[in-house]
Amino acid sequence: MMTMNRKIAILFILISNCVFSQNGFEDWDKNYRYKSAENIIQDEKEYAKEVEKDTSQGHYYVAMDKFRFLAEFTGNEREIDSKVLNSMKNVFKIKMGSSEILNGLVSKELEFNIGKYKI
Repeated sequence: MMTMNRKIAILFILISNCVFSQNGFEDWDKNYRYKSAENIIQDEKEYAKEVEKDTSQGHYYVAMDKFRFLAEFTGNEREIDSKVLNSMKNVFKIKMGSSEILNGLVSKELEFNIGKYKI
């Protein structure tokens, strides 16, 4: 016959398996599709060239696709240039109506190795 402690332990294991078997990465993977870093960079370069050709919209590059890719942090960081931060704020304003979310949130640029690129 099983002891009470053993029954509780088995019940705990069964409940834990049910609770923890749901994978948060499944939602992440669904919302952020994997894309090759080299392909992302190439696509972004081509998009930027198209933006520069079309003077009717002005020369502003706006892209906010959701994807994920592999990168290795080099350990290098620096203060963000004010022109870069202002550009980010312009993109948020165009795409989302407001750039306030970036206030106090972005202060540094981080360097990554992404495929054959250092970004």
